[in-house]
Amino acid sequence: MTAIVRQARKARKEKAKLKNWSKFTRTCGIYKIACLEENRVYIGQSRDVGSRWKQHLYLLENNKHHCIALQEAWNKFGFQAFSFKLELKCKKKELTVKEQEVWDLQESCYNGRPK
Repeated sequence: MTAIVRQARKARKEKAKLKNWSKFTRTCGIYKIACLEENRVYIGQSRDVGSRWKQHLYLLENNKHHCIALQEAWNKFGFQAFSFKLELKCKKKELTVKEQEVWDLQESCYNGRPK
């Protein structure tokens, strides 16, 4: 097996992991999209983190994301430079407060502080 074939297989596996949003379906909480190359993150909240991740992924892959800096990093580094993580689960009424708390702990974010 050539190195190119191994790299292609590894890339497919990594992309499949990134697209594995279904395990977060119907999960209310705060999530983080991290660019490992730039050490920057995008912090968000959702009542259905799985569906929201699916939306982000669609927008990023189609060059239509509302966060221009995140889109530019995605275009520059590709999907393999990103990770998606559920930071914490919370109740719907706690979403904004918890998002602010997570945001305040970050050193560099693509998006602004939630209000």
